[in-house]
Amino acid sequence: MQRQPERGARQESRTPNERAAAEGERRDGPDAQRARDASGAEDASADASAFERVGARLIELFRTDPELRAAGLALSGWLRAVCGDDAPAEKGDAGAGQELSASRLLSLGGNAVRVQAQASVPDGETPPLTLPQDEPEVAEPVEPAKAEARAPRRARDPYEEGDELAALLKQAAADFRELSSADAPAALHEQRRAISRAWQERDEWLWIGDADKHGVTTDDCALFAELYATVARALRFAVRVLSDDEAQEEDKRRALTRLAESQSALRVALEDRAQVRFEDLQQRTFRWLQARTAIDQIFVREYMRLDNPGDPDGWKDTRSRLAAEERRWSASLQERRQRAQLEEVWSALHDRLRSIRREGPTRAVTDLWRRFENELATLIKGGLQPSNRELREALVPALDYLPEGYRPKADFTRVLEELDRYQALAEAEASSGGATTQRASSREAERVAELLRGREVVLIGGEERPGSKAALVREFGLSDLTWVQTSSKPSYKTFESAIARPETAVVVLAIRWASHSYENVKALCDKHEKAYVRLPGGYSPNQVAYQILEQVSDRLER
Repeated sequence: MQRQPERGARQESRTPNERAAAEGERRDGPDAQRARDASGAEDASADASAFERVGARLIELFRTDPELRAAGLALSGWLRAVCGDDAPAEKGDAGAGQELSASRLLSLGGNAVRVQAQASVPDGETPPLTLPQDEPEVAEPVEPAKAEARAPRRARDPYEEGDELAALLKQAAADFRELSSADAPAALHEQRRAISRAWQERDEWLWIGDADKHGVTTDDCALFAELYATVARALRFAVRVLSDDEAQEEDKRRALTRLAESQSALRVALEDRAQVRFEDLQQRTFRWLQARTAIDQIFVREYMRLDNPGDPDGWKDTRSRLAAEERRWSASLQERRQRAQLEEVWSALHDRLRSIRREGPTRAVTDLWRRFENELATLIKGGLQPSNRELREALVPALDYLPEGYRPKADFTRVLEELDRYQALAEAEASSGGATTQRASSREAERVAELLRGREVVLIGGEERPGSKAALVREFGLSDLTWVQTSSKPSYKTFESAIARPETAVVVLAIRWASHSYENVKALCDKHEKAYVRLPGGYSPNQVAYQILEQVSDRLER
């Protein structure tokens, strides 16, 4: 009576499949059960064959389709992060609404790929897997530096990540350059082992540790050194361009194309010369490149597909194209910085000219002109043309307040010469078109006409202006006006003959346009007993008349 429940308990403890198999054996006998087992084996064999065919097809697709391969790697990384032996979920430290992530280095057959996997635990759900611990874990003492290196990678700024990856690529280039100088196979082998250990201590992986399998020579190492160095340089350049908020779309495309070319050439060399299909640094560079093209919405036409590879043997040409882009970008960057600086100086220059007009003819205006000249020199050095229209229009109203005797520096002199040339050309065009400007004669102009009628005047300075010359002759009743142009900077002795003529009554020196050396004109006037007038302003009859009466009226009235 007591043993029957125990047998029933054993029966209840069997699984449903076991109970079904026992029932079939009891009902049909052992022959029927063996037939069913054989049929199940045949089905299993057929399933295995089908799975093998599907697996072979998938492997072929993964090898030829980079997008499918990337998706498969991402799925693999996610599964490893969720179900691996050190994923956050296994330690029970991620709850509902939290994100699981892990960075894992997968190495199969000498090929390694680092996968960064992430998964979120939906609200209201528990982590997907928690494995029981039979024995409590005993923490092994770890040095702080190594503990930090082993810590899971956190999400970083993409440009910071790019810089760190470029540093690793540069280190790989240095290591391969060292290997290329090995003088014996034994030395090469020992160096490879030392370099491999150094990378493991960084929690990184460099395939050179398996180089014995791949038959890599010192010549191959020299090529890999150049290829890794080129990728590192291209990646740093891409980070610089993409992190610039003012970079144009074409600038970004050019930089990313150079990165695509260099990493593609490295991939080809790895496959052809070392039989390494999935190298960690190259794959991480390609994924960074893919992410940036997607985020910045930049279409890179070349070197992004397996059927459009870079040329590893043409690394010098690749680097030359990269250097050309770097120079072009540096020039563009310098131009933008210079333009921003010049805009600030330009604004200050306008403020200075407004201050000059506001101050008028005071002692303080000289200091304002000197400051103006300093700002003008900066602009001209930065590429501003002395004939700039905006500069000319801003300068003309302030020239009336240029102090007498003020000696402009070289840059300001060039601007004044260009201004004079422009005004002379404008007057010539107006005169040829029959346009004349009639202004009411001032009392000063009428008085000068009484003193100079029928006589000659010599005017020295700047470009001859037909309109101004005709107005002076007409308003003053002159028999002639000799205009000595100084744009070609002739010696003051070349126009002594014009000064010495008996018909010449007055010599006018336009000091705004004249060189400092023409100050000797006064000595010539004294020598030939001619009235000498310094003209600080423009050529209008009223302005010239005012200066003549202010400076030599007494002499002319004698």
